[in-house]
Amino acid sequence: MEKDWRPFAAGWTAGILNITVGHPLDTLKVRVQTGRALYTGGLRGLFAGIQGPLLTIPCIGSLNFGLYDTFRHRLMAESPRLFTTGGSSSSSSSAGSSTGSTSNMLCVFLSSVAGGSLVAFITAPMTNVKVQQQTLKASASLTMAEAARRVGPRGLYKAFGPHLLVEGFGRGVYMVGFEGSKKLLGVDEGSRQNDPFDLPKRVLCGSCGGASAWFAVYPADTIRNRLMRDWERKLYASTMDCLKQSLKLHGIPGLYQGLMYSLVRAIPAAGVTLTTYDLMMNALKRE
Repeated sequence: MEKDWRPFAAGWTAGILNITVGHPLDTLKVRVQTGRALYTGGLRGLFAGIQGPLLTIPCIGSLNFGLYDTFRHRLMAESPRLFTTGGSSSSSSSAGSSTGSTSNMLCVFLSSVAGGSLVAFITAPMTNVKVQQQTLKASASLTMAEAARRVGPRGLYKAFGPHLLVEGFGRGVYMVGFEGSKKLLGVDEGSRQNDPFDLPKRVLCGSCGGASAWFAVYPADTIRNRLMRDWERKLYASTMDCLKQSLKLHGIPGLYQGLMYSLVRAIPAAGVTLTTYDLMMNALKRE
């Protein structure tokens, strides 16, 4: 495959915009989920913990989109009848597509889950530290090294089960929501290449992808954040214990605390992120 660097480059750029738009609302969401005061630290407090994500999220975005595109091409090449919309693989069309215009939804989903699951091993420690920075006043300047000394390397992977569900399965729903919406609205169809509403349609499709993903994995995200905040293991003995206590205390609605903040964040963040990735891939494809 030629120019395999393209999805990595496009993903890196999309990641920068994602963290810039979404971090303040992510902080509010985590505080709601973990029962902390919403506006601790004022406006500056909303950006607590952004240093790490600002340095890493562009790289994570690059890996997520790059691995997704790599897995997608491999699946289409190995089993074109199963993983392409036309039942056959065209090297020129598949290599030139931005995010999978010839891939069927099964291919998009499996490729996204595979890429997101691999990236989860990298993001688990960073997410752990970010949650503690966002929820504990004394941890605003907590570093990865300090966190590792406090809980040990293994402790940085606490709540990895729900984290893997969020990053893997959630990524699959995210991309299927995006690509499925594009197909429904006819984005990237040859007959609509000069559509004056192309950009808002892409943003809308990206927003649909982000919203659908959060609806699907939000309970797992809530459990993950509660476990990560409880780094001393004073509240929960295990993932199942956290789930049982959460259901006993607030029921199923309690697992969706802070969903509004996630949706307010996800809609613009995903719209910007996926649209940026799409447009960059299209631009790089023409080079």
